[in-house]
Amino acid sequence: MIGVFLGILLAAWVACFTLFNDTIIRQPLMTGNLMPSTVYGLLVVLSLLAGAWVMLRRGRGGMPRQHLVMLVVIATAACAWPGSNFYRTFVGGLANPINLERTKPHWQSEGVLSYVPGGSPTIARGQVRDWRGLAQQIHHTISAEPPNDWGAWLNKQLLAGQRRLIRQLATDRDAEDEVRPDERATLLAALNHLVRSEGLADHLPPETAQRPEVAALIHAYQTEHAASLARLNRALLAVVWPEHVAPIPAGEGVMVNGAEADPVVTDALVGGVAGEQRLSLGNVPWRSWWPTLRLWVGLAALLAVASVCLALILHPQWSRYERLPYPLVKLVEAVTSPTAVRPGGLFHNKLFWGALLAVLVLHLNNGLAVWQPGWIKLPLTYDLSPLMVLFPNASRVSGSWNVFHPHLYLSVIAFAFFVRTDVTLSMGIVGFAWLALGAALTANAIPLTNNQAEADIGPLLRIGAYLGYAVMIFYFGRRHYLAVAADTLRLRRVTGDPNQRTLAWAGRLLVLSSIGCVVLLSRYGGLDWRMGVIAVALILLMLVVLARIFAETGAFYIQPNWMPITFFAAVFGFEGMGPTTFLMISLIGVVLVGDPRESILGFFVNGLKLSDDLTKVSRRSSALLQGSVALGALVLAGAVTLMLLYTWGLPPLEKWANEWHPSLAFNTLARRVSDAMSVGELDAAVGVDLSHAYFSSMRPDWPAVGIMAGGAAAVIALAAARMRLPWWPIHPVLLLVIGTTPAGRFAWSFLLGWFIKSTITRLTGARGYSTVRPLMIGLIAGELLAALFWQSFGAAYYAITGALPETYFILPN
Repeated sequence: MIGVFLGILLAAWVACFTLFNDTIIRQPLMTGNLMPSTVYGLLVVLSLLAGAWVMLRRGRGGMPRQHLVMLVVIATAACAWPGSNFYRTFVGGLANPINLERTKPHWQSEGVLSYVPGGSPTIARGQVRDWRGLAQQIHHTISAEPPNDWGAWLNKQLLAGQRRLIRQLATDRDAEDEVRPDERATLLAALNHLVRSEGLADHLPPETAQRPEVAALIHAYQTEHAASLARLNRALLAVVWPEHVAPIPAGEGVMVNGAEADPVVTDALVGGVAGEQRLSLGNVPWRSWWPTLRLWVGLAALLAVASVCLALILHPQWSRYERLPYPLVKLVEAVTSPTAVRPGGLFHNKLFWGALLAVLVLHLNNGLAVWQPGWIKLPLTYDLSPLMVLFPNASRVSGSWNVFHPHLYLSVIAFAFFVRTDVTLSMGIVGFAWLALGAALTANAIPLTNNQAEADIGPLLRIGAYLGYAVMIFYFGRRHYLAVAADTLRLRRVTGDPNQRTLAWAGRLLVLSSIGCVVLLSRYGGLDWRMGVIAVALILLMLVVLARIFAETGAFYIQPNWMPITFFAAVFGFEGMGPTTFLMISLIGVVLVGDPRESILGFFVNGLKLSDDLTKVSRRSSALLQGSVALGALVLAGAVTLMLLYTWGLPPLEKWANEWHPSLAFNTLARRVSDAMSVGELDAAVGVDLSHAYFSSMRPDWPAVGIMAGGAAAVIALAAARMRLPWWPIHPVLLLVIGTTPAGRFAWSFLLGWFIKSTITRLTGARGYSTVRPLMIGLIAGELLAALFWQSFGAAYYAITGALPETYFILPN
């Protein structure tokens, strides 16, 4: 099929070129959201060209709808990886913290990289279990009579001040006296000097050197080079002093190169190798990256498989029974419809062409104003900041900028026209609701905190809302989902219906892929399997609710602004998990769902709806095509991303992706470790054994749990009111997106769209709605064409001049 072939070519283009366009030359994002401008902009171009060809031939032939629709279905399956959802932060999140650690004293003082599973061999303060016992052990060794080789070597490595302190702690000080922080720092410096010293393995005590595990460690280092010298020494110290020094946390590949700095692997990312070597895959140190790719890309691939299965399971319920609007499908249906080229159709409509050309001229003019200072720019952003003095508490709330500086997105105004008014009203007032909540809390001296990596009020409220809405999603389709579960488990006879058999196999593959994720997290991430089950379940829940918001509201730019660690911190507590588990779950959020604006499940459910309604392709075939392209794009985009970043280095203007976002997990860990140490609970946190004391070690933050429960109850109450009261004006989506950046940016546009639709339908009814509909489609098409134009212009400018083009964003960056 021509559409499938073209879709695969476009998918490859998206996988290869997105990083270059989005982060290096910084043009309008090729993906960036669930309506990737490259794919849908090209759809508009091809539809207009095909329509013009049909009209020139006086209607002979027809619109190649099936080919155009399949192009979109296939190409969007590749859009989840190269943008913000995965590869934008993949390298910066797993390699750059090693470079950043050199400039962050609080990371160094708490040894945050030492808590990474399979991480840095440097010993952190929390990894010494008994300071006085360690001092006594070392003193006994170096003062043994007669002297032995191990004691003599230790004595030679220690400085005079270190030996004096060890003697004092072992013999001269009262056993009840606490080891002071400065004394701990001196002992820690001595230990880390031993970790970096030559010859430790050659001077071990005989009883230790003869142990099988020690021989295996030394053999691996000498023959397979599986570990650096420091890693070998750290492992040996944990064997020699098991009661005093914790081993490196179990795991492999969580961070590149075992979280150790290396000139080729990590330092090269700062400036790249451009000028020294030509652009090629050989620039990438694949051997060092392999364990990291195996873990994280493996997780992404399994989540992609699980998402395909979820899309197959969710699609019949959402599309056939609940009849969700899928606004983006309506755009594709309109521009590819065979009736569009007939007299009176869309392509003959003056409102459509007027809106399209007006929006295109608007964005061409405003883009030109960026290139030519002094050029008149038509405003889309408005300054309402003088009103902030009237609302002092609200103006101090995080996110108030979007409310007092509204920006109009014409595509969002248009999409609001295709969605129920209660949805658009809820999306329109979400910014005001957030400020009202923040003002009320501020008036009572309670700050409305909103850090997605912390157990703050904002993310806790949204987690509860997601949990509550997941309950409602199941409740709405309980008969369908229970039937699929029964087919999956072979609890009832599967008929010859191909759709029923497809759903049964989708359920089984969903279970297998989820188990695969847990196995990877346990085997290579060092995560207890029960923690892994909860983490994977939270990620899948997030993907399902994001896809539901997209299908129900048309909000193509969505972020949850919470991560799994927020839930874990509230339910288990830092002391109940320990720093390594805490960090690993934080990294899961940073790498996999830190910014899922291109949620893969959203693309899949939209693709199934398109192929089911507008083509003759079966659901199973469509799902197989989407899944295969997604997996292929995952590999291709990864290779291109690493090649580009090792050639040019991490883009300096990408502070969020390469510095701020990757620092979230480690900043939070450093603070948590410091707080636990200040109250004397760090040793217990480091030593917690989740495999034996799983529930007894939990330290729930009950106020945080209460906020989550309140969010869940509020969403369920809103959903129940919407079902039982036909006049009810508020949709539960209000609480799902409240406090998020995309909702704040889109709020005014949704509100204006709600006002336009309500006014037109109230005054003119269905006839007026049908009359204005082509104008709204023209608004969307115009913005897509403008984004596609500036992408092409920026790439051509760079290719011709070699200079970076100016940046003009049409949709949110």
